Amino acid sequence: MKNIAIFLFISCFLYGCAETNLTSFTDPSYRNREYGKVIIHALTTNLNEEESIENEFVYELNYSDLHGVSYLQLFPPLREYSDSVVLSVLKQNGIDAMLFFSPSSKGSTEYLETPSSSLDGTLNYYAPWATFSAGLYDVTSFAAFLSDTLHNKMYPIWKASGESSGGKYTGQSTLTTSYVRKIIGDLLENGLINSPERKKRLE
Repeated sequence: MKNIAIFLFISCFLYGCAETNLTSFTDPSYRNREYGKVIIHALTTNLNEEESIENEFVYELNYSDLHGVSYLQLFPPLREYSDSVVLSVLKQNGIDAMLFFSPSSKGSTEYLETPSSSLDGTLNYYAPWATFSAGLYDVTSFAAFLSDTLHNKMYPIWKASGESSGGKYTGQSTLTTSYVRKIIGDLLENGLINSPERKKRLE
């Protein structure tokens, strides 16, 4: 049983899973406000990345019976928008909170696979299937904060930072899904997002 657990852990880490570590803080006066419709604004100059991140948040929110909207959907990146214009458009669309997300850095770090056998030729107890090699795995650091647009508050009522990492074949899309789910989970845990549909499903 122990060998199976170790096998699953190493296989997941090296070949396609991702893990996200997150630290967050919630303004106590806003805890359990349960905002019902959230717009996601990815703060990056890369339009493809912005669209990808926002769409992933929207997909995961809607999949969980929550309501998410992409910032690009309402605000095409063709001009600057003042806070007053943004708040007006959000109110017209029934949006009561805005989640800002910033991928602060991307990169890679070294990994080392476990050798398949020891020097005397006996099988390695922990990972007899592995080969001895070195390389890189992907890491994405990020920061995020939530604001209460329902009451025209653009300052953070929740903020977080963290890092997602994965195996050498993980890929950016898997890292994105990992940190998106982690952030949504933290917002739910702090009572900052919810919906009548989700409450009914969980009854």
